[in-house]
Amino acid sequence: MSVLTMTKQDCLSVVRYVLSSDFCCEPEQWLQEGIVYCRKKEMPGRRSFPYRPHSFSLTTMGASVVVTGEAEHLEALKERIAGQSREEVFSLATLREIADYAASRGQTLAGPDHKYVCFPESLRIGPKPPHIWLDYSEGRQILELYQYAGFVNALRYRINADRPDILAVVAWNGERIVGIAGASEDCEQMLQVGVDVAADCRGQGIGSYLVGKVTERILEMNKIPYYSTSASHFASRSLATSVGYRPVWLEVCSK
Repeated sequence: MSVLTMTKQDCLSVVRYVLSSDFCCEPEQWLQEGIVYCRKKEMPGRRSFPYRPHSFSLTTMGASVVVTGEAEHLEALKERIAGQSREEVFSLATLREIADYAASRGQTLAGPDHKYVCFPESLRIGPKPPHIWLDYSEGRQILELYQYAGFVNALRYRINADRPDILAVVAWNGERIVGIAGASEDCEQMLQVGVDVAADCRGQGIGSYLVGKVTERILEMNKIPYYSTSASHFASRSLATSVGYRPVWLEVCSK
């Protein structure tokens, strides 16, 4: 099925499948209430982030809380969160306890990270800002962009990366690059979007326009675009929602 013809529910089914591979649960368990404990293992179909066997995570798509880790982690976390609601699990008080546990194991707690998905029917692209023109790069063409430093949220600047840059939309003003939106292939079905705009060109709508155009191209490629940001990054969250991205899941993990 083409992504462009997929409904929101179709897209969410794909996301649940991928996250089930990431966090070692069954796809339907994301729709349950309560806490689901899953033994960590490396599964096919997951996003291509480095596999950390001794880390643990807590994730929700809005219903259940999926807790993934080794047996000793699951037992320790169960002592701290059993019987809690989803809101209680992700409260500051509980996350502080979990962070203390992670520290006792020589790890730190990262997140919560907010993850957004843009569905075909929700995409909104505003007018092109004046004085810029766009250039598209795909595949190995993107390597030519690595000579331009300072766009680390849009490009990975790594050749032969596990999550390669496969698409970039570049905004030029004359002979100067003023912004880039890129997409990394995190897994076969889902591409992660990132964007950077030159500091003196922010607030002109360049970032949202670039994200809209790269998202449009991802959907044309029959892939699902997603966007990550931290809870405190209000500008990034506002940009994502202005283009039509919607919150889909939340992650906390140890590192």
